[in-house]
Amino acid sequence: MSSKGWIKVHRQTINHWIWEDPVKAQMWITMLLEVNYTHGKMVLGNSLLRVERGSSTNSIRTWARLFNCGPKATVSFFDLLESDEMITRKTIGKGKHSTTLINITNYEEYQTDRESLNDTLTTTIKNPKGKHERHTIEEIKNTKELKKERRDVDFCAPSVNEVLHEMENLGLESIEAEKESQAYFNHYESNGWKVGKNKMVSWKPSVSSWIKRISDFKNSSSKNYHHGNDEQRINRQTANTINQNLQGWDLD
Repeated sequence: MSSKGWIKVHRQTINHWIWEDPVKAQMWITMLLEVNYTHGKMVLGNSLLRVERGSSTNSIRTWARLFNCGPKATVSFFDLLESDEMITRKTIGKGKHSTTLINITNYEEYQTDRESLNDTLTTTIKNPKGKHERHTIEEIKNTKELKKERRDVDFCAPSVNEVLHEMENLGLESIEAEKESQAYFNHYESNGWKVGKNKMVSWKPSVSSWIKRISDFKNSSSKNYHHGNDEQRINRQTANTINQNLQGWDLD
């Protein structure tokens, strides 16, 4: 299994039937991690084969070892995934030079990253002007819209509990964190999760800023409080001095 790269797992996965069985859910995540993240090639017998992103040429025995189960259980699991059109499967090669080619359905659609989107946009812009210029402009527009949609999809508003835990991690006392997490959530929920005029990209930095404002306000209030006490103390000292002086005067 490659240790490089990353995969996306949508929150809706927890609503999928595969999540109801922890073993099957782990097997599915293992597959997402194990399949090719980039296009590659492999030699099978005397043939050079191209293996697409989201595909794997692992043997059933290899998958069984990764799943920590037997070959029969592995095949049954693949049958289940194939029946729900989550994978496609076929045997490639012949005889002892054969293996199983597994492809994750829609892998390209769900695992496309922003870097590839930027590459697409750059390639489109560099196309020479000509009879397809109108189509090029439309492609740029569509790519920009796709990037915006993906940014919107990438952001997921936190729950009050998530905000609470983040505030506690940043050092806020539990009682105050409960109050402030609800205030934070109500504020951003009411404005559509925007920072200024822009859509929020990541909520944790805004929690940190929220806590900093609380700290700044406390420090400001504390300074004003001590300043007020100093003024009161000076006034009392002045009054005492005046009284002492008056006592030494003969007013008759």
